[in-house]
Amino acid sequence: MKQKNIDKKLKLVCRPKDLNEDIYQAKVLDIKLNYKKIYKKPNAFTRAFKYIAQKCIALPLLYLYDKIYLGVKVKGKKNLKALNGGAITISNHVHYVDWSVGPVFLFKRKSVAVITLKDNFKIPTVRHLCKLYGCLPLPESTSDWTLFYKCIKRLLEENKIVHLFPEASLWPYYNKLRPFKRGSFYFAVKYNVPILPYLITFRKPKGIEKLIRRAPRLTIIVGEPIYANQELDSKAQIDDLCNRAHIAMQTMLDENPSIEYYKYVNEEEFINRTRKK
Repeated sequence: MKQKNIDKKLKLVCRPKDLNEDIYQAKVLDIKLNYKKIYKKPNAFTRAFKYIAQKCIALPLLYLYDKIYLGVKVKGKKNLKALNGGAITISNHVHYVDWSVGPVFLFKRKSVAVITLKDNFKIPTVRHLCKLYGCLPLPESTSDWTLFYKCIKRLLEENKIVHLFPEASLWPYYNKLRPFKRGSFYFAVKYNVPILPYLITFRKPKGIEKLIRRAPRLTIIVGEPIYANQELDSKAQIDDLCNRAHIAMQTMLDENPSIEYYKYVNEEEFINRTRKK
């Protein structure tokens, strides 16, 4: 991926004016996605192949990378026991591989579908990883949205996990919580499933960890499931669920502060400080 507005030496990031704007721009292939094929339930052979590839090869490698290189620790795992069926999980989007947390550490026996931007399915190499891990791109046309809704409904009815990033974009090593978009909560209300929030925070490496990597280590804090208020109308349920999820995650962050690694500054300060290098 091509980085824009990041100076790694100074650990400076030019903060976008839109809090949901992506920090990165990637070179994408000029290809048209076959949404009908992507959203269609795979046949038995494809499911078996993906299961073996994920559980026996990809996930063990990801576990080693996440555990040793990123130092991932998980708190609040007991809250997972409250989930009996399908659910929507949400998290802040602050690391390049934070999408792997659910499949690797939280839901080893369940399938997790991560909703991602369509451009990720057009990036060389990344596009193949997206397919392998069962990621789903956000659709483009109205007809594609219809297929997408049916796919999400099927996954949740099959008691699977659907993960979304309500902040809508990646801000690497950002140690605050940004505003949420409503899409995640729309699906939770529409398909009557709970929201399970988990927060990704950063801590300083200690001891031998410093020899492996000086960048911050990741801590995952799992919150309690949040259910829609059935006494409200649908729109109010979505807004209420969004607000309560944001409050819950902000509370987790207040109780478990995340260290600052990259400093996010406005455009003027970024230009001035990078010129002085």
